[in-house]
Amino acid sequence: MIDIRYHLVSIIAIFFALAIGVILGAGPLKETIGSQLTGQVSQLREEKQQLRDELDAATREATSTNQFIEQSAGAILDGTLAERRIAIVEAEPVDAALIDQVTELVEQAGGRVASRVQLNESWYSPDFADARQSYAQSLKDYLPADFSGTYDQALGRALAVAMSGASDEIGSSYSTSANLVRDILVSAGLINVAQEGTAPADAYIVLETLSTTPVAESDTTQQELAPLEQQAAVIARTAQELSGASEGAVVSGPASSPGSVIAALRADTSLRSTVSTVTDDDVSSGRVLTILALSDQVSGTSGHYGLAETDQAFPSGSALDAPIRTWMAELGTNDAGSAGTDESDTSQTDSAPADGDSGATDSTGEGADQESGQQNEPDTDPAAGNG
Repeated sequence: MIDIRYHLVSIIAIFFALAIGVILGAGPLKETIGSQLTGQVSQLREEKQQLRDELDAATREATSTNQFIEQSAGAILDGTLAERRIAIVEAEPVDAALIDQVTELVEQAGGRVASRVQLNESWYSPDFADARQSYAQSLKDYLPADFSGTYDQALGRALAVAMSGASDEIGSSYSTSANLVRDILVSAGLINVAQEGTAPADAYIVLETLSTTPVAESDTTQQELAPLEQQAAVIARTAQELSGASEGAVVSGPASSPGSVIAALRADTSLRSTVSTVTDDDVSSGRVLTILALSDQVSGTSGHYGLAETDQAFPSGSALDAPIRTWMAELGTNDAGSAGTDESDTSQTDSAPADGDSGATDSTGEGADQESGQQNEPDTDPAAGNG
C-alpha cells in the first residue's frame, strides 16, 4: 500500500508549484510576458499592412502597365502582321471576350482573322486514338506522297490543308481539296467550325485554355497528369504541322503548367524550334506578346515568351512585307513534294525554305540570335521552313 505521506507530499508539491506560478505571473513576469505578446501582435499587424500595401502597389502597377499597353497596342503592333490572314485554333472552347481581344490585336497589326475552328475531345483524347488513325488513313490522298509522320501528325497536316489550301497561287479562295478535307474533319466530329473561313490562312494562333491545364503540379497526381500530357502532346504536334505547312504558328495560353500544350512544346527540343509559345494571354501584355511572337515566327525566328522570370525577353515583332501565297496552291496535292514530318526525326534538319530564305531559328537557346531570321515565305514546300 502507498503511504499517506506520499499523497501529502504530492499535494503539497502541486499547490506549491501553483503558488509560485501565481506569484511570478502577477509579479516580475507580468510586464515581460505582456510586453512580448503586445510587441508580437503589433509586429504582425505591421507586416500584414506592409504586405497589403505591396500587393496594392503591385496591382496598381500591373493595371497601369496593361492600360498603357492597351492604349499603345496600335503603335506597337502596326505592320507586324501586314495583310496576313490568321486562323485561330482553339484547343478547347475559348471565352468570347478573349477571341474578341485577339481579333482586335490582329487587326491592329495589319492582319485579319479569316477563320476559327475548335478541336473536339476526339482530336486529342487517347480514348479516340483508333478512330483518329482510321481518319488519318482516309485522308492520306490529300497529303504529300512522301509524308511519313504519325497519324496524329497526319491529321495536323490535314487541318493545315483544310485551313490554308488555295485554289490559285494568290490564295483567293479555298481549293476543292481544302473544302473536302474540312468537311471530313467536321463530319468525323474532330473539329467544329466556329467561324466560317473567308479565305485560306497564312498563319495560325492556337489558344489553350485553363480547363486543359492543371491548377498546380502539387494538386495533380502523376496518374492524373499522364493523360493530360498525352493530350497536350497531340495538340503540340498539331501546332507543329500547322506551322510547318504555313508561314508559322504560335501557341498562347495562361501558363506553362505540367500537362499543358505550352509545357509540351517547350520540353521537346524537336518542337520548340518550330513553334513559338506565349504565356499570360489572360492579360493585355501577354496578348500583345502573342501577336509579336507570331510576327517573329513568320520572319523565321521562333521563341518562348511570357511575363515570368523564366521566360525570355520580348519578341521584336518587326514590320512584315506583303505575303507570298504561291505555296497555298500546292497544299492538299499529293505531288506537292513536301517533306512532311518524319516520326523518327522531327528536328529541323533542313530549315531553309525553297526560295533560299532562312528558316525558323529557336531564339531560346544559349547564344541564340533573335534577329537572324528573315521573313518566312513558304514556296513549293512550306514544311521545309519549319518542320
